Amino acid sequence: MNAKYIFGEKPLPVDPHLFELVYDKDILIYRYTQYLPRAILVFDAETVPDRNAVLQRVRSGEFDPRRSVLLEKSANPLPDAKAGGDGTVRVLSYEPDAVTLEASASRPGYLLLLDTYFPGWSATVNGQPAEILRADYNFRAVAVPAGKATVNFSYRPTSLRIGLWLCATGMAILGAALVLPGKPKPLAGN
Repeated sequence: MNAKYIFGEKPLPVDPHLFELVYDKDILIYRYTQYLPRAILVFDAETVPDRNAVLQRVRSGEFDPRRSVLLEKSANPLPDAKAGGDGTVRVLSYEPDAVTLEASASRPGYLLLLDTYFPGWSATVNGQPAEILRADYNFRAVAVPAGKATVNFSYRPTSLRIGLWLCATGMAILGAALVLPGKPKPLAGN
């Protein structure tokens, strides 16, 4: 949904209303005119627990991710979803394992981050833990309040914490075995 360009060696059979040819020298580059930014605010949500149904809706051509977000888990209902809303999202930092965004919303809504949903990510909104919801089949969404909000996503999988703990424990045992005196060995011939 936030892919902006398509590359090809030969002309592609694309809809000229949706794709604009922007480069045609060594390769062809088409710009998708309906692309979405990395993160957006959405003010209407629907819970659809069946992943296949979500995928069908997303692919239907009638689904507009700018207006509504499809959540696979029950979400807090937004007040007066038909009223719409507006707001902005600004990326403050973007790293492979941490993303910080600033949202400014006219009313409560969902910040939709068009990055892959994957276990191990956690989020905070204004420093408070926030649940990450699987949205629009493969993306991440968190509820945000009206007004300004700072949203932090960080990747800290449980497997990494367990691995670090096991490594530290092993190093402590090894260090203790090297430092602590062991049972004296008998001298040869005694």
